[in-house]
Amino acid sequence: MGTAADAQPGTWITVGVLVGLALALLVGVLLSGVLHARRAARARRAATPAPAPAVEPPPPAPVRGFADDDLPGFLDQPPGWDAGAASPPPPAPAPPDDAPRTGSTAASSAHPHPDGPPGRAGTLGLTASAVLLVAAVVVAATGGSSGATPPADPGASGTLVAPTGAATPGLDPAAPTTGAPAESTQTPAGALALTSVPLAASGIAATATFQGLVLEQRAVGLTVTRPSVSVSTDGRRSLAHVRLPTWNCLTPGPPADPMRANCVPTPTEYADLADPALQVSRDGARVELVGLFPTYTRPKGGPPVYTGRAYQLTAAFTPDGPAREGAAPAAGVVRIGVDSAPAVADPGVSRLLYP
Repeated sequence: MGTAADAQPGTWITVGVLVGLALALLVGVLLSGVLHARRAARARRAATPAPAPAVEPPPPAPVRGFADDDLPGFLDQPPGWDAGAASPPPPAPAPPDDAPRTGSTAASSAHPHPDGPPGRAGTLGLTASAVLLVAAVVVAATGGSSGATPPADPGASGTLVAPTGAATPGLDPAAPTTGAPAESTQTPAGALALTSVPLAASGIAATATFQGLVLEQRAVGLTVTRPSVSVSTDGRRSLAHVRLPTWNCLTPGPPADPMRANCVPTPTEYADLADPALQVSRDGARVELVGLFPTYTRPKGGPPVYTGRAYQLTAAFTPDGPAREGAAPAAGVVRIGVDSAPAVADPGVSRLLYP
């Protein structure tokens, strides 16, 4: 997926327009809410009735005649007054239940909730703003991903890439690898295990077993091996075989005897490599070889299978004594990755063969 900086300019223009519209709608909704609140406040002030002025009681009427009545009740019950003939005064009318509403009362009931939520227009504005913001996010995401071309995955096409140990310009040819290039595994695993190059008149063959070296550094411990290497060449064609018995050890370095050091044995790996991938050079009786060796294992009950690992290996053989009956003891050194080990001083396993 591309980064945001890789998106097309048109995508960001569209995003800017959508964000601007969303902000404009939000501002409009906020202004509408402020105006609505102001109108509601004015309506509440207009609907509140003014307080009635205080009415003072009228002054008492002046008293006519004497202030003290010497004939109390004379005026209410004069001589000849009949209590039964008098009719009770009519009752005072009760106030009506529904008093007529004034203009102020009607105005206050018409707006029972002047400060309620915004109306339909405000809700539509908020909804439209949210939709525009979501659309801007979607356009930015899709435009950013489609505007850039993702880098090619070297393993997506099914072709194995030459790892660090492959003979690639600018890389250390002696570094180990964890994957074998496709061109080095075109030959079926184990197809060359029982073959060799005839020595003819000027050929030479060498074989040696080497002391222990570190094959791979683990997070905890080491994977060590004691390589066995053999090569045969007639001056034009060359073929080499490698055997890598392996152990997992919890030692700081490769032990002289992995079994006595309580190392755990793991499956032995094999490799066969022929020219032109194998490079063999000869200087008199000295033989050197170098190549990237893809390894395979021999599962019990099944055919050999490649492990997917390959190791950059270099080996050199030199005579370590006079030749007798076409064979001479050999000395040498092997290098796998950054570790190296000398050959075992045993004429039975380290020797040079002449035609």
